[in-house]
Amino acid sequence: EDGVPCDRSMEFVAEYTTKDLILYALAIGFGSSEEEISYVFEKHSSFSAVPSFSLVLPFWADKSLGNSQTIKPFPPPMIKAVGLLPKDHVRTKLVPKNLPVIHTSQSITWHRPVPIPTEGSAIQTHLMSRIISVVPKSVGTFVTSETHIKLNESVICTMQSTNLLLGMPPEDVIPFGTQPNKRQRNSLLMSKSPVFEWAYSTIPIQALLYRMASGDSNIIHVDSSSVSLGGDPKRPLLHGLCTLGIAVRGIMKYLRVTGGGFQFKRLDVVFTKPVFVGDVLMIRIWEDATREVNINDTRLVFQVLNSDSGDLVIDHGIVCIDQTGVTRARM
Repeated sequence: EDGVPCDRSMEFVAEYTTKDLILYALAIGFGSSEEEISYVFEKHSSFSAVPSFSLVLPFWADKSLGNSQTIKPFPPPMIKAVGLLPKDHVRTKLVPKNLPVIHTSQSITWHRPVPIPTEGSAIQTHLMSRIISVVPKSVGTFVTSETHIKLNESVICTMQSTNLLLGMPPEDVIPFGTQPNKRQRNSLLMSKSPVFEWAYSTIPIQALLYRMASGDSNIIHVDSSSVSLGGDPKRPLLHGLCTLGIAVRGIMKYLRVTGGGFQFKRLDVVFTKPVFVGDVLMIRIWEDATREVNINDTRLVFQVLNSDSGDLVIDHGIVCIDQTGVTRARM
């Protein structure tokens, strides 16, 4: 029997400065080429935020601003308050603790560009988050949350994140809602050669940089002995959202987005394999003729592969771009 939806939205606040935008860009590798200087130099005439920056704000968010300079605990306040699984959707008295949690998919829809703070000031955003579905399966329970990020009354973006509580017995869960459908792969399109490929070698301090820039302080990204996912036990696990940020950087290289006009409208991905610090990532992009609602939109399909193992680490990647003013990169 389906349970009632969790309509109890919780409101949180998070603020950021120009320095935070730059640290995020540096943590996913920006700044190694002249075309990327507008994302890491605040006095550049076209200084802009990397669109995926919004993904880090839930890790900083709290009921009040407090001391934004401190390193947030894990799980961070907002994620801890919302919870991985609502208690009223568990048939037993207690939600089992210490179940492995796997981030399986992520989407983000931008309604406007990420706002840029004025010099010496911070932008304060409000986040509204709620659980929108609980779907038990034999492997565990998939829980999807939705978060709206606002500046005053203007919505910056809407994000959906699905996590798998591995091993959560399905008979102990009261389901509601449906698991978001991943967009189907265009097999015919992807049987052709990609229009763009770009390789990035993750550096030894990649996860250490990203945890400081993102607020995701989970120990598995520092202490290799705390995780057992079949990789190299001497190398920490890289954040899935860091891998996604690197993929966004690759897409921006293809589009040659160098600041100014807003480009990204929607992005969907499925995380399929873990990435470890030191892995070489290959971003592969196809341009899909399928149009979204706006005739000026371009739809790109992409994957991220681990060049060392050959594993697909991000699949079903789709990004919709405002095509106006976009120029193509040359191979």
